[in-house]
Amino acid sequence: MPLDHSLRGFFMDMLTDKRIERLVKLIHFIGAKENCTKAEIRKTLACSDRTVDYTIKELEKELQQTGTDMAIVRNAHNQYGFSNKDDRQLNEVLRRLYLQDDMVRFIGCSLSGRLSVDSFIQKHFLSRSTFFRKLHKIKPLLHAFHLRFEPRTFKLIGKEHHIRIFYFCFFWEVTGSGIAWPFSIEKQFAKQLFAPIAKAMKLNLSSLQTERFLYWIAIQWLRVKQGRFTDLYDEAFPSDLQTKMFAHAGELLKTVPENIRSSEVQFLLIILLNSPFLYHDEELVASNLAVNQLHRTEEWRATRRFARALKKWFSNALEEKAAQRMEGHLLQIHRNKRYFSVNYSSFKERIQLEVLQERHPLITEGVFAAFDKVLAEEMVPFLQVDQAALLIRYILVVYTFADIEKLNEPLNIHIFSSEGPVYEQKLSERMNAALPYQLNVQTSVTYAHDKAEMPSFIVTDTLFPHHEKVDVLYIQSPPTNQDWRRIQEQCEKHHKRAIESILLKRKEQQETEYLLKREMNGG
Repeated sequence: MPLDHSLRGFFMDMLTDKRIERLVKLIHFIGAKENCTKAEIRKTLACSDRTVDYTIKELEKELQQTGTDMAIVRNAHNQYGFSNKDDRQLNEVLRRLYLQDDMVRFIGCSLSGRLSVDSFIQKHFLSRSTFFRKLHKIKPLLHAFHLRFEPRTFKLIGKEHHIRIFYFCFFWEVTGSGIAWPFSIEKQFAKQLFAPIAKAMKLNLSSLQTERFLYWIAIQWLRVKQGRFTDLYDEAFPSDLQTKMFAHAGELLKTVPENIRSSEVQFLLIILLNSPFLYHDEELVASNLAVNQLHRTEEWRATRRFARALKKWFSNALEEKAAQRMEGHLLQIHRNKRYFSVNYSSFKERIQLEVLQERHPLITEGVFAAFDKVLAEEMVPFLQVDQAALLIRYILVVYTFADIEKLNEPLNIHIFSSEGPVYEQKLSERMNAALPYQLNVQTSVTYAHDKAEMPSFIVTDTLFPHHEKVDVLYIQSPPTNQDWRRIQEQCEKHHKRAIESILLKRKEQQETEYLLKREMNGG
């Protein structure tokens, strides 16, 4: 499914320093791909081989400053990757790079509401012409968020919820994941504001998810303190949850006039109840689905169509209860997406989508097919923008709720050993425990009794009559580390072959259905 690549991505459109942009891209690309060639890096950075070499050397220097053993290494296949990869240290390097860019520093200062352009220019030794030239460069980014800077005061102009998501995306990218706390509000105070809300909603959060919501709370607090309030959304929220929110968000909303407090409560519900990154319990999922069905919201209608398409595609891998929870989470994604309908995708998200397509082709094919089907049936505006981020969430939802092992048949492996059936059984148990594949392992005993299917490959430590249609892998008893690697490689090869076979069958089936439909329609 083709994606709109007209935007380079959120931070690629903000960074005005090409050197920093290349370094940021390189970190995200190598970090996601794990191993990539120089040609792939050159294409991603859109530069010459010489510039690639220079950028890699620059990144090596940046990594040395982290004080860890992390480094860029090149393997025997001339592929680049990180050794001793440490995501926290990489985030620290990214933060250091971002803060070297003038526009990143400028936007970081703007949330306070007390930004003086003259003082900023003097502090960072910029000329006015240089500043305004760089400010002009980030206009496409602001336009994607439906925002602009007011020319006299340099305050962001646009709908309040768009301003808030812009600041959230900005600060989370620059200082998120526990790297630093960038707000004037104390972090401990933000925790005190959030704790009763999380308890009332019975949220089960990881430390990273908690950090994410603390960023939202801090931004909401600061904007409300400046007298900036969001608009009302709609009434499609569970009434009991709205009541709880009014009761437990009092400290956060005490400066909000009572006649507009409902809008700030709904903002909290959008970021918490309808978070695209949070899986709620069954009761909350059912309640959210029911109220949206009652109001027949556009998001609910899109969710129903999309859920039906996914259930049909993954019919053998989705149980009824899992399918309902999946539908509830799809609704969260769509509700959030419609409210924060901005047209940006981060470079990191686009790379992540490419990686998911490579690693989970059966899931991505089903998701893409369902997505295309929904868009073909009806125009859904909020599904037309930022498709990379949407598709990533869809793939992760299917991966979470579908029984992945049922998407394709298990690999049939036969074990024959001179040590006998007891040893073969123990080896089969260890293979099932050690290998990340669904396996159907047959020993010499089960093979003799069950008339087993043709195996994907045979594992043996003894002389075995060669079968021209089956790979035979000779190992030692017990298997060495090298043997385990070879077994894993065989599994990977046959797993890919099985997926290719499934995809080919589905393609042939779709072509047949298309031809039949044409015949029925008279041509």
